[in-house]
Amino acid sequence: MDFAKNRGRLLSVIITGVIISLLVFSGPAQAFILGFSIPDPDVNKGEKIYLDAQINVELVDNDLDYVQLFLDGPGPFDVSCKFFEDGTIKEGCMGLNISSVDASGNPGCPGGYDYSYSYACKKKLRYNITLDSSKYIAGKYLSELSIKSGNISLTTAKQTIEIRANPKSLAGCSLRGKAGELVIDEESWGNRNSLSFYVPLKNADKGSGSLTSQFGRKRFSYSFNIKEVLENDANNTVMVILIETGKKNSELNGDALIFFDKQNKKVKVWGNNFVLDDVDVTFTRNC
Repeated sequence: MDFAKNRGRLLSVIITGVIISLLVFSGPAQAFILGFSIPDPDVNKGEKIYLDAQINVELVDNDLDYVQLFLDGPGPFDVSCKFFEDGTIKEGCMGLNISSVDASGNPGCPGGYDYSYSYACKKKLRYNITLDSSKYIAGKYLSELSIKSGNISLTTAKQTIEIRANPKSLAGCSLRGKAGELVIDEESWGNRNSLSFYVPLKNADKGSGSLTSQFGRKRFSYSFNIKEVLENDANNTVMVILIETGKKNSELNGDALIFFDKQNKKVKVWGNNFVLDDVDVTFTRNC
């Protein structure tokens, strides 16, 4: 009977030892909790937007590789902002100011570990992020926050930001232009280009236009529909267009942006895989 009891106790000790060994040799489990809030996500262009980002992490290594804020805007316009754990900008971050307001946790974390069951360096990070909307095109943006540490990454749910410009009506606007330089997939197509669009007086139709180009034996002609006028004042017009593609026309694709500089009478068209820049406006009416 005593032998059976001793054998049972010995077996319990062995099992406990194996469990502790697994905890020690398996290394730390990394944990990530992150989120951000936007108290006022709907502003007029020129106003500031404030974001409060909070990150709780348990890391094998002392530092995150980086934190990233990504803003997916109208057409091909987007902004990526990568910054280090202390708030120093790594790359991008147009119109954004990053301020680290809290960096607490286990001090030191020698060798990347604290001596808890998780063997992880625990940190609480918080950032105040200020967006200067005057640097951005008016429109809606989907924003998301992500972190990268080694081969692990985590991303928050998307939140909507809207920058309003209250554009004046473009009803009756007609424009024609030519020349400029067209680049498609980093290949120059030269300056034999023409562009035109028209916005009818009735609101039932937002307007349409065409873009043609010729380079050597290559030639294409695209039609497009105006989806939305984002900005329109005495100096500039910015609109989103949808380019119609087909079997014969596949060089350009998706949404694009048209920028009309009224003072210098120049137009720029910016798409996902192309840029038509410095187009000379030859005719304009009611724009």
